[in-house]
Amino acid sequence: MKKKDFFNRPVYIALSYVYYFFAANVLFLISNLVFIIVYLAAEPNIYSYMLLFITAIPFGPSISALLSIMGKLLKEKEIDVWKDYSRAYKDNFKQAFKIWIFLLLAMGILMVDIRVVSSIPSYKFVGAFFLGIMLILMLITLYAFPILSRFYMKTVDIIRASMYFSIRRLPTTAVKIVIIIGTFYLLKYLGFFGFMFFTSIIAYLIMFYDRGALAELEDKLKKDGTAKANA
Repeated sequence: MKKKDFFNRPVYIALSYVYYFFAANVLFLISNLVFIIVYLAAEPNIYSYMLLFITAIPFGPSISALLSIMGKLLKEKEIDVWKDYSRAYKDNFKQAFKIWIFLLLAMGILMVDIRVVSSIPSYKFVGAFFLGIMLILMLITLYAFPILSRFYMKTVDIIRASMYFSIRRLPTTAVKIVIIIGTFYLLKYLGFFGFMFFTSIIAYLIMFYDRGALAELEDKLKKDGTAKANA
């Protein structure tokens, strides 16, 4: 009984979460070390942007794995960080990589197109059109990886569900946009320290705010008889 009481004490629980967040950050850091170094050292020029684009390629599977273990921590209150991260990374690698490459390439091409047409006054309306497409891709990104981290679904169904929830749960979408934008500025300001301590906390917050959407999706999949949990 005393041993059980010890493990239920607030101090022990708090220290456990500190360990979970820190250890998850270390694994995420290792998975994206080259990108993080380039991001922190990048200057605002075309060459840095190209290098960032290339080094961001491994980001998809690693963010999917991080979201997966943070979602599990949210549900079960404890995780085996190395085992759960490795399993999620391996299980979701192929699909996360395909989705991320598609989004990364599409947004990269759109950024170049926007830069080109913005210099031509008569084509500014085309730039607005490209910005609209980029916004849609960003909204898909906000939900695609949390969904992928939780369920086994076809890629096209993940994209459809992401578009649906980005509109269906607009307040949550707005909160997530603020979180993502704030994260970029926070990590740029805090540097390596930020990546070591805050990335997994941000992932935890995203999964926290996505609870309603993921529960709604799970109910729908169960009704359709296609529910298959990923974590």
